[in-house]
Amino acid sequence: MAEAEETVPLTSKQQQQQQKGGCPCSKTVLVVIVIVAILVLIAIIIPVAVVVSKNNRPRKNSTEPEEETLTSSVRVENIMSHLKALQDIGDANTNSEIPSRSVDDQYNASASYVQEKLDAAGYKTWIQIFVVPVFNVLAPAVFKMTANDERVVTFVEDYDFSVMRYSGNGSVTGEELFRLEREQKNNNDDNGEAVPTGCYAADFEKIKEGSIALLPYNTNCTYYQKARLAEDAGATAVIFYYEDEEFNTQGPSKSRVRGDELNETVSIPVISLSYPLSRQFGGDEKQKGDIIIETSTSITMSYTYNLFAETPYGRGDRLIVVGSHLDSVQEGVGMNDNGSGSSTNLEIAIQIARLNLEPVNKVRFAWWGAEELGLLGSKFYTSNLTEEEIADHALNLNFDMVGSPNYLRGVYNGSGFTDGSDEMKYACGKIQEVFEERFAQQNLSYSIVQFTGRSDYGPFIDAEIAIPAGGLSTGADGLKTTEERNMYGGLANAAFDTCYHMECDTIDNVDQTVLGQMADASAYTLQKLMYVKDLKSFLSDVNYKEDNSNNEKIRFRKRRAVRIEPIYKFQP
Repeated sequence: MAEAEETVPLTSKQQQQQQKGGCPCSKTVLVVIVIVAILVLIAIIIPVAVVVSKNNRPRKNSTEPEEETLTSSVRVENIMSHLKALQDIGDANTNSEIPSRSVDDQYNASASYVQEKLDAAGYKTWIQIFVVPVFNVLAPAVFKMTANDERVVTFVEDYDFSVMRYSGNGSVTGEELFRLEREQKNNNDDNGEAVPTGCYAADFEKIKEGSIALLPYNTNCTYYQKARLAEDAGATAVIFYYEDEEFNTQGPSKSRVRGDELNETVSIPVISLSYPLSRQFGGDEKQKGDIIIETSTSITMSYTYNLFAETPYGRGDRLIVVGSHLDSVQEGVGMNDNGSGSSTNLEIAIQIARLNLEPVNKVRFAWWGAEELGLLGSKFYTSNLTEEEIADHALNLNFDMVGSPNYLRGVYNGSGFTDGSDEMKYACGKIQEVFEERFAQQNLSYSIVQFTGRSDYGPFIDAEIAIPAGGLSTGADGLKTTEERNMYGGLANAAFDTCYHMECDTIDNVDQTVLGQMADASAYTLQKLMYVKDLKSFLSDVNYKEDNSNNEKIRFRKRRAVRIEPIYKFQP
């Protein structure tokens, strides 16, 4: 049985409250209930408000530019602006009837424009002065043949024939032709194998005094060496001709017949023939008759200079030289050759300064003078480096003709470099890989092009200097193959640049699409290499493992930290 509850009598005050229906704890309970309800309501409302707030927040415009990197900031419209300025400078040439930015024309004005832009960007600039021989054509040349029936055939300059650069001056008439085949049997070889001709004095032993030497194009030695040997053997003039059918679309060449030293020239007239005319003089049915050659030329000595600027940051003993020649030929303003490369170089330099990048490895920008006279600016630079300065140079990047109208995307074949050590080949190949890497990221086809030393990287990879190099080119006077047409479009069996070294190489000759793509690859490659912590090991050690920590963030003037594009290793 349950116990009975004890009854406690109420006080009078409690009785009054009870009669009114109240309780001494009712207000407290009510307050607690209200507070709990409010808290529950807040717990429900706040997350909803946050979601609504997020959903109603103005979204970032999808067209807004991403954080700037070097590659994104190097824009083709800015490069074209530099090209327009260089075009105007060339058009203002008063030294001749042809617009030009050559050494004796508007090169100095071109360099002043670049220097002003660099100064405005905050760089300290300097120049390196040197003397160059300038070849001048004083009057149109004459090339005629008098046939046996007394008829005179006059050939057309720059169509049938051309005066080669640094040809001697004079007038020659003669019937005796001394002709060398492209190859001849080597009597000193037990196998009797054919060897290229024209590179040894023995090749000219049978020449008669006063003869005109008819010599084949080949690259086993320089045209100067061949012409010099012919002159020393008694020739009064030299005619270069095409022998191989692979040159059946080639016009006459204006290649140089001058050596590396200032006094290495010839004094006799030197001309070249187109392929069709070569067949008449060097083919099976050879023309006979009196030949008349007249050239009116001179060589004058002029001062010119290289222009430099470099980043204030970075290791000076891991120096990256980014070079492009700024001069043009006398025959035109050279907007593709090489306004395109030098303007790209300038815009990259400006953007590095604008973004206030602080590279690990110092970058020296160079605008070479007198490239069109035989790489004279870059040769002067490298030949005046001390052994210690050579050791401080990590590599050279070269950009020459990066806007050809019938283009390919060419990467120099550093991995195929055969004229140096295995170490040089490996280093040049590593530079090549970075360019390939960017084209692969962009899903752009590219071609590996000859690494022959034809441009200003040549003096760097010379055996006595041995500074690794790499670069880009969109093609010059070579012919586009059918395979290349299928890769890039354009015209097969036509030159990559049909205005190469001609007056029509104006700003309208530059393809802006490929110019932008090559500028992007140039900026990307420099951006990667200038942040490699141990650049010498990167270029030399097959076991080197890249530390990308420096590539994760780059610093800007406002000290904002942003990511650059991720770097991948491309496996072709």
